[in-house]
Amino acid sequence: MGKVEATTLASVPTHPAIVRIYAAFLEKSRNESYLLLSAAGKDAHTMRENGELTPRDVRSALRRVLHGVRHCHSHGVVHRDIKAGNVLLSPTPANARVKTKYRATLIDFGVAKQAILADQSHCSMYGTPGYQAPEMLLGDMSGKVDMDEYA
Repeated sequence: MGKVEATTLASVPTHPAIVRIYAAFLEKSRNESYLLLSAAGKDAHTMRENGELTPRDVRSALRRVLHGVRHCHSHGVVHRDIKAGNVLLSPTPANARVKTKYRATLIDFGVAKQAILADQSHCSMYGTPGYQAPEMLLGDMSGKVDMDEYA
């Protein structure tokens, strides 16, 4: 995780569906950071490919991730690379209030940015091909909230 990613993620108040930064610091010319993640978690893409997820599991994970995305947007952050591979699924603790099989957490804010006005842009290409909003493919890198909604 780089300095920009850590700074962007740190600007979002804690939410259960968003990965949390435990600590971040810059040492000489090297960025280092630590995230609070479940050691038992797997990415949703791998679990889907292995047939480990039921339709109910997917709906539950998607609902939780969408709550997290809405939380990010309400604090002015656009993820810009939402995909199954950036969702960590870990077993829900037995004492959890909500009884779902997995707890979903949105990770990898490496290309996230502060949401900006629609008429501002720059020319860097970000995101994962196949998940990018059409306007990103046409060169609009403005970081508008609807880019996450497309994914």
